[in-house]
Amino acid sequence: MYGSEYRGFFVFDLSGVTGNITAVRFKVFQPYNGFYSPSSGSETVNFWDISTPVSTLIANTGGNVVFADLGSGNTYADKPTLPPTTTPSRLSC
Repeated sequence: MYGSEYRGFFVFDLSGVTGNITAVRFKVFQPYNGFYSPSSGSETVNFWDISTPVSTLIANTGGNVVFADLGSGNTYADKPTLPPTTTPSRLSC
């Protein structure tokens, strides 16, 4: 539905990592029909920090509080998406 705001999350288990993580590259493939709204002409994908416990995210029990948390705080990256194409494209952050 156009005009709606969607928020989602990715969870990474880094418990087996030793040492300091000094850099990360994250690639998301955009489907051929895009993350794109014809009504606005463009969309932006944002990556935020969160304070919600991972267990609450995975259980999908946080409601509006989690929805707000997924779109606030520190921004790690924001990338404009591409218009729809016939092949998937890549967003690199």
